[in-house]
Amino acid sequence: MVDKRFIRSLVVFAVIGILTAFTTITGPLPAARAQLLLSGFYNTVGSEYLYNFQVENQTGMDVLVIDALIPATPGMTYTSNAVAPSGYQINIDEGTGSLVLAADSSVFADNSTVGGFSFFSTQLIPSSTFTALDSNGSTLSGSFISVAVPEVGSLSLLSISLITLIVVCLIRRRFILSAGQGRLCTSR
Repeated sequence: MVDKRFIRSLVVFAVIGILTAFTTITGPLPAARAQLLLSGFYNTVGSEYLYNFQVENQTGMDVLVIDALIPATPGMTYTSNAVAPSGYQINIDEGTGSLVLAADSSVFADNSTVGGFSFFSTQLIPSSTFTALDSNGSTLSGSFISVAVPEVGSLSLLSISLITLIVVCLIRRRFILSAGQGRLCTSR
């Protein structure tokens, strides 16, 4: 028969593992969510970082232009592999550190998420705030978050270690040497 404390500890380990995996995948949660959110998901490709951006608009208005000022650091460059989804444009000015996502034949509609913007960078881009222009010409502000995408190997390693821990605990619990008798038993 399995002890309730053992099951409780397994549940605690499983919850900790799930929370660790969630934090690894999503990154830390922002303190307060902005109504206009620009998310930059990145992973390492050789010596560069591949950024994939998405814009989440919950402002109540259609947005036409997003201008995120990326703090430029010495030696930071962006390659010319900038890609935008159909109906949108992406412009990167290395001199000013400005990343502009603009509506061409589409808009960043209210209650929508638009993804498909990407480019390579030689350095990580820190989280910050940005300005945007809505369809009425008003200026809005939003938040930019930079989130690492874990490699598949990291999640596999986490899963294997959690399974190994559970197996070791089960084997150790099941085959306890009885006190002073030197034989294996299945209970205390």
